[in-house]
Amino acid sequence: MSGRVTRFVVRYQSDRPSSLPVLSDVDHASPGRVVTDRATGLMVAELVLDRPITCGEYAVVEYAVGSRPGLPVSYYSRTLHGAVSEYTQLIRFEGRPPAFCASYWRADAAAPARRREPVRMGLSRASTLVVRDGPPGIVGTEWFSAGRPAP
Repeated sequence: MSGRVTRFVVRYQSDRPSSLPVLSDVDHASPGRVVTDRATGLMVAELVLDRPITCGEYAVVEYAVGSRPGLPVSYYSRTLHGAVSEYTQLIRFEGRPPAFCASYWRADAAAPARRREPVRMGLSRASTLVVRDGPPGIVGTEWFSAGRPAP
């Protein structure tokens, strides 16, 4: 059955190697192999799709990445290695929610943030970013405890 996609690989690099990422809450797929590296804080996980898909078909895969409580973080980003038709990022905040959230895009890790736009947060204390027809690069959400960031 050539031409069918059966799995999706997730890679997550923690900013703090001592806080090893953990994959959880996988929906519409099954967790496959998961490899972690304590020295670098890297996790690579295989998600096996519920059914094989072919070119032109879509699959929705939901999962959560977390870690043990530690120092607070102020952003989440995802590297898109190729153009995507749609990417959704949902961030749930524990405790006191931030005052303001903004999305951003970067060509690469060394490039400045561009296309910074407000991201609304609902009563559920979650922010949702949806990118349509996204180019390769880094897409993310950052949050601030007070005020808005500089443009």
